[in-house]
Amino acid sequence: MNFGFALGANGILDAVVFWFFVVAWIVVLGSLLFVVLPRAFREARRIVTRLIRLATELPLTNELAKAEEDSRRITGALERIAPLQRRAEIALTTIRTTPLVPPAIAGAVRRVRAEVRAFRQALR
Repeated sequence: MNFGFALGANGILDAVVFWFFVVAWIVVLGSLLFVVLPRAFREARRIVTRLIRLATELPLTNELAKAEEDSRRITGALERIAPLQRRAEIALTTIRTTPLVPPAIAGAVRRVRAEVRAFRQALR
């Protein structure tokens, strides 16, 4: 049996050493295949997942989305100001042109006040 090397005086010993290294190499490859490579693939998958999450959930991206939402909200509020301002101006002109207390109510209050004053004087 020739394994690609010369068999000398220690031919059987050389064959044993050769097969020992072959078995050791198979054990090393087996450990790589069944222990190290699955862990390497798991780590690679974890890194890829993290990179994808970082690419989609960057703090800068979140802040930009928040700023865009804020600008939409502010724009909507500014659009609603003009009608509110017109309503406020109409209310102010109404308040300025009419008396604060209608004359009929002011007269009724004066009459009630006079009656209460007369009643207090009658009780004294």
